[in-house]
Amino acid sequence: RREQNLKRVAAEKAAAKEEAAAKAKAAETAAQEQEEAARQASLEADARRGKELKAKEEKLQAQGDVSTLGDAKPRPVMVADEVLAAEELATKEASLAADARREENLKRVGAERAAAQKAQAKAEAAKLDALLEEEKAARESSAVADMRREENLKRVAAEKAAADEAVKVAKAAAERAVQEEEEAVRQASLEADARREKGLKTAYQERAAAAILRAEKAKAAFAEAQQDAAAMTRSLSALSS
Repeated sequence: RREQNLKRVAAEKAAAKEEAAAKAKAAETAAQEQEEAARQASLEADARRGKELKAKEEKLQAQGDVSTLGDAKPRPVMVADEVLAAEELATKEASLAADARREENLKRVGAERAAAQKAQAKAEAAKLDALLEEEKAARESSAVADMRREENLKRVAAEKAAADEAVKVAKAAAERAVQEEEEAVRQASLEADARREKGLKTAYQERAAAAILRAEKAKAAFAEAQQDAAAMTRSLSALSS
């Protein structure tokens, strides 16, 4: 999304520059056209004045076609010279006035061109500022999105660490339970073995005591039988004597 915003802002910047260049070119072309129109108008005015003067001169020359005596000029020719001088002065004044108007037109066109360029530069600067503000907002929005993504990653990492720790604790508890169960079984087996060994020992002791008792009884019976045999021997000896 940030890349798209940057591309769009760059495209709008390029479009704004092209539009500003086109408007400046159009303003310059219009100024040149106005300047050319003023120049053509001045040339046409000069041409018209030249034609009028030429026509008046031809008319005066036609009216003053008389013979001359010595160096003196005929009156019509003198009048024509005065008229021509007056017309020449008027022409110069008109030319100066036309030059002044042309200069004023050029100044006005230059001022209008400068004002148009200034307005265009101001509009371009305003549009560029707007684009920069939009780009800044896009960067800030992107920064906020990056911050949220970073926070989410940290939260996920913390949750994963907590889950891993819980699994580790549960695994350790299960291992301890298994070990305790194995130890309990081993102790129970040892106790059972001890009880069994103790029971066997007691049984052996009881059997040995019974055997000893039987042996003593047999010994006593044998002694008694010996005594009986001796008594019988003595009795037999007494009877034989």
